[in-house]
Amino acid sequence: MELLESLQTLICSLRREKREQYHRHVSVGDLLTDRWEIAREYGFGEGTSCYDNVLILGNVKIGKNCWIGPNVILDGSGDELSIGDQVDISAGVHIYTHDTVQRVISAGIAPVEHAPTRIGSRVCRFYGVSARAGATAHSGSLAPPCSQTLYLIACTSGHTSAVTLPIQSAMVERSRSTHHSSGRAKP
Repeated sequence: MELLESLQTLICSLRREKREQYHRHVSVGDLLTDRWEIAREYGFGEGTSCYDNVLILGNVKIGKNCWIGPNVILDGSGDELSIGDQVDISAGVHIYTHDTVQRVISAGIAPVEHAPTRIGSRVCRFYGVSARAGATAHSGSLAPPCSQTLYLIACTSGHTSAVTLPIQSAMVERSRSTHHSSGRAKP
């Protein structure tokens, strides 16, 4: 019982320090670990940080100065998942190298699909984004909130263009239809 009480006291103290210093609450795992040390342990590039509750599976390679937010899934179990330098992966993003859609639709006849997934450098993937096996996000691109495989806004050489890859989630279509041209949500 003393050990439990000591741990609870430590956690309360760490939470208070985090709140006072950064005005935030994080999971116990993130109170007890160092995000940059986690990234170093996985061989990720210099200056990259990775929250404790990120699920990392298989062959995942990440470049320098990346931020991997909380509740992210980096699934390199189907093939290589590579992420370049200066990339922000927001909370809750899922990136996969395998896909079971065809297997499910075919009632088990089609195999699980495997393909490398590549995220270039200077890419920002916002919350709720999901990338299926074989997706590529080119350097200097954005993946807007709740998009899937991938709806990208590519910003290169000062020009902005929209690129839609094979599947676009209903969430993107729905979010477009619920906004006025001013960009504000309809009431």
